[in-house]
Amino acid sequence: MKSIKYAVFFLLSVLILSPCSSRTARADTLARDIYREGITGASIRAMGMGGAFIHIGDENPAYFNPAALLGSKDCKMTNNSVFLFSDKFSFGNSSLVRVNENIYFSLSVGNDVDMLGGTRYTVLGGYAVPFGESTTFGFNVKEKVATANGVKAGPGFDVGLIGKSTFFTAGIMVQDLFTYVDGAWEPTYIKVGFGMSPFNKPFEYLSINMQGDFIWSLETEEFDFGKMRLGVEYYLFDKLLGLRFGYIYSSLNQFLLTAGAGVDLKYLSINYAYTGSINDYGHWISANFYFWPKTPEEITKTREQELSKKTVTEKTGKLPGTVPGTEAPEARENKDMQIELLNTKLELEKLKVQTLELERSFRESMAELEKMKFYSEEKELENIKLRLPETVSVLKTERGFILRFGCDGAFYQDSAVIKTAFHAVLDKVAEIIKQYPGSGVRVEGYGDASVTDEKNLALTQAKASGIADYLTIKGVGEQRFTLIAGYGSKNPIDTNNTEAGRARNRRIEILIIK
Repeated sequence: MKSIKYAVFFLLSVLILSPCSSRTARADTLARDIYREGITGASIRAMGMGGAFIHIGDENPAYFNPAALLGSKDCKMTNNSVFLFSDKFSFGNSSLVRVNENIYFSLSVGNDVDMLGGTRYTVLGGYAVPFGESTTFGFNVKEKVATANGVKAGPGFDVGLIGKSTFFTAGIMVQDLFTYVDGAWEPTYIKVGFGMSPFNKPFEYLSINMQGDFIWSLETEEFDFGKMRLGVEYYLFDKLLGLRFGYIYSSLNQFLLTAGAGVDLKYLSINYAYTGSINDYGHWISANFYFWPKTPEEITKTREQELSKKTVTEKTGKLPGTVPGTEAPEARENKDMQIELLNTKLELEKLKVQTLELERSFRESMAELEKMKFYSEEKELENIKLRLPETVSVLKTERGFILRFGCDGAFYQDSAVIKTAFHAVLDKVAEIIKQYPGSGVRVEGYGDASVTDEKNLALTQAKASGIADYLTIKGVGEQRFTLIAGYGSKNPIDTNNTEAGRARNRRIEILIIK
């Protein structure tokens, strides 16, 4: 908790002190980078760390190190909007599309600040590919066009290399290699970075990153030191919130302090960075949207392709042509592991066969139980039919037994009053229901389509209620009735075009729920 308090205090401090900075000139550490790359070349996450470590470029990895592309999110398209608030407002937007796992294209548009002004367009395409198990190589070709002061930027060529291990990462980026603009060779910028995160909980998401920037002139063959960058990054809440601090020292004896924070969601990340020195300050904000996510099948296919690139030596533990028994200790150990894996696979196959046998026996047992249940229910159905008169039909359903009888024999015409002669039938129905004390009971009344719906619903509801009241008097507990309802002419079981069909539709159904 103390680290969070210190981080918040530092961020508030730089925000409060930033307006006190002079606006007369921009420091070399900021102006030169923007002059070369444009506003869209700023990674706000890296900016919050002082720009340390060249592979960090969530917004557009191709700008910072083409080799970083393979480590980005599993999305095929990224759109990044950058805003800079200082003595002048600047804005840039950059979109990157991945054709496949290796090839990408990018278009960036942004207004330059101070040194050029106007608008700068950058189009680039590149290729990134794994080189071995822990190293990635990438390159891109780009074309820059500026619209201010008659200055025209030209084509550029970048290469990058990144190597990773469990706790450490190192990389190199050569930017604007062999770039010829306005009759002169542009300086080439070489960036060497190193990052480490060898910490345990609660600092497993803490990383320290360093970067050195060097300038090489093809015309003068001079090799000069440019900047030294140092950055610290710490993630909280399962990498949802990131806090960053950085320091830059340049060859012009100028320094720049930076601080930043960011929120990283599945398809959106928002980053903020503050940069401040004696001569300038800046508030940087970026919104990064990730579109067109890969399907799970595409992600799985990519992982399988990476695994399939292992060599024969890695798969067999020995070089082709090696005499058995003369393998290196590592190879023999690999061979023992393969034997153990084969034995484990054999045991799993045996378990699979046993599981199939158990599953078949279980299915056979369930089938026998279903047969027994069917015979039992059929016998029960016959017993119920024998105890009821023919005026009451009995049906077996998945929900239980339905006792159905016509309203014409049970009620006086157009009335819900039960006929005295039908009391004996309902007495037997009540005895049947009481044999199932744990079952719920539904009483439903139905009519024909010869009267209006309003009258039909009221009459069928009254008939159902009358039957339920009588059964309650005969000992069926009132709490057992889960539903007493009249449905009018709904759910007919016969045609309403004949008198016989209408008579069948006028009915009462009593459901004994299983």
